[in-house]
This record gives sequence, C-alpha cells and structure tokens, in this order.
Amino acid sequence: MLERVAHTQQETKAQWQDQSLQIQLSDTQWAAVLKSRSQGPLIERFSVRLADGGKVKILGKASFDEEKRILVFVPRFPIDPGTQLEIEVKSILNAKFTLPGKTKKKKSTVTQIYPTGDVLPANLLKFYIHFSQPMQKGNIYQNFSIFDLQKEKNVEIPFLELEEELWSRDGKRLTLFFDPGRIKRGLKPRQDLGPVFLPGKKYQFRISGEWKDENGFTLGEDVVKTFSTSEEDHSPPTYQSWKIKNTNNREDSQTVIQFDEPLDSALCRRVIQLEADGRPIQLRASKIGAGEQQLTLTTQKRNPKEKWVLVIGAELEDLCGNRIGKPFDFDPKRDKPPIDAKSFRIEF
Repeated sequence: MLERVAHTQQETKAQWQDQSLQIQLSDTQWAAVLKSRSQGPLIERFSVRLADGGKVKILGKASFDEEKRILVFVPRFPIDPGTQLEIEVKSILNAKFTLPGKTKKKKSTVTQIYPTGDVLPANLLKFYIHFSQPMQKGNIYQNFSIFDLQKEKNVEIPFLELEEELWSRDGKRLTLFFDPGRIKRGLKPRQDLGPVFLPGKKYQFRISGEWKDENGFTLGEDVVKTFSTSEEDHSPPTYQSWKIKNTNNREDSQTVIQFDEPLDSALCRRVIQLEADGRPIQLRASKIGAGEQQLTLTTQKRNPKEKWVLVIGAELEDLCGNRIGKPFDFDPKRDKPPIDAKSFRIEF
C-alpha cells in the first residue's frame, strides 16, 4: 500500500511493507539532507510518534539506505492496523501516515459448476467446480453427494476418490471424477453397484455448506445442481461438422467455433488453438459459451492474406470422456480401431 502524505509544501512517499515503515525521500528532501548535515546524522533526527495528540514516541530500529534514499523504521512492538503515525526528520519533513486497516476477508463461493446443462448424459465422466477463493484440501469427498430424487436417497459411492486431489494451480478449480468402473460397460463395479446414473432420471449434485475455505470460512449453505439424465453417449466427437466463423473487429479478431455437442469446458480452452501460415497465434482470451457448445477465441487482427487453421489436440473430450476417434468405453471387439493422431486440423 502506497500512501502520499502532504507536509510543508511538498509530498512524502511512505508505505507499510514487511511490518516496516518505508519513506522514500524526494529530490527536494534529499537536497535538504545534504544542506543540513552539520546538524547531525539523519537517523538521530528521525522519529515516529503516535499522531493522537499525545506525541507518544514509537520504539523501534531505524536505518537509511543512502543510495536509494529510503528511510526504514521497524517498530519494536506490533502496531494496530489503522493507527495514524507522525513521521519527522528535523528540518527535513513532518508528515502523517496511517497504517493499512485490516482487510476484511470474504468467504469463498461456488462460482460455476461444469457442465452447466440441465440435461446430462447418463455416463457423465466428471464435474468441474469453480470457487471464488481456494478451499481447504484433504478429505474433500465428504463434502459431495449425488441424491436420487426418484428414490429419495444418495447414490452409493459415485465418485472416484483420489488421494491426490485434482486442483488447479490457483486452488480455485476442482476436477471431480465419477467412478470409471461404473461408467465402462462390463466392469465389475458396474455389475455389482450398477451405473452411477440411469437414463431418464432426475438427480441433485450437492456440495456441503459446511466445507471451509483456506481462510476458515464455510460456504454457509449447501450448493445444489439439479439435472436430468439422457441416454448414455459412447460416440466420439465429430469435429468435421463444427461451424467456424471469424470476424475482424477494430482492435482484434474473434473466431467462434460452434460444436455439434457439449464438450469438456477445461480441455476446450486448453487444447483448441489457432495457427496462421503454420505459426501459432497467441490468444488474448478464450471463452466457453452456454451449454459448452461454443468456444470464442480472441486474437490479434487477422491478415486476410494468411491461411488460418484450427488445431484440435487429440486430448479433447466430450462430457463422457469420448475423444475424437476413440470412445471412452473402448472395446476392440466392438469398436473401430482408434485414430492415432496428436491433433486434428480444420482450415477456414
């Protein structure tokens, strides 16, 4: 926090950093220091007091970096946030500085759950949960449940409970997988427990309001996503039917890709890229549209003479984990051999 405080026809730059008060001397103040050296060392003329009328001196250690012209004062004892101080160097400056007040921390909220649709395939592979602030980690699965609205009870063991939780780097997005053993046909967990979801039913995904964020605040109330299920989807995405529209605006270019089905929201933004004449184009923004069926890529303005290509990473998945040329529930006896490619390309 940088605060400017006025004094004797000029300004003093002061900031509170690393539990110390740091004062940057101006050119005018430095000139006054050089002129008044006969009055004694700068540190001996420096003091910090409470600006409450009592003029109580604050005990601490002062130092001066002559090269940077910075006075540093480290108080011996902690000073309460919001306290106003009076800074003085005799014959040089006299100013007031208020310590930053306590920052009021806000509790975390769930900002989005992907996929966003109200109707989801019965072999849905995962949810992405986005938070406004990082949540407490460890033993997170106790905070989630899938409630069957027809049976009026929770679905038994629906999630893949990993010891290493799948958080984004900033701690604000969690990837929550459903048990693949109950999604893939013919596996024992599915035979014993059945699939997590049945087509044509209604469910609620519930997040406990008791879950705490890193600041110790609970979410406060349960977060509920209600959705219905459609038939299972075991078909790989068909990128050949996508529609692409590119528009040059005043300052940038927007490429809008319309998918033929909802796709994985995180992978869309990560593995779909653009090239111009064989070179990668740096993205300024990547925005997933409603229902995860549209992606808008914002870039530099397009040169009409360049040949642009949409590059699709082979990792791209739909909501059920199906990849281009390879279903998630792949069976060599039942399905065509998977397509062996690192990427797929569409010229436009």
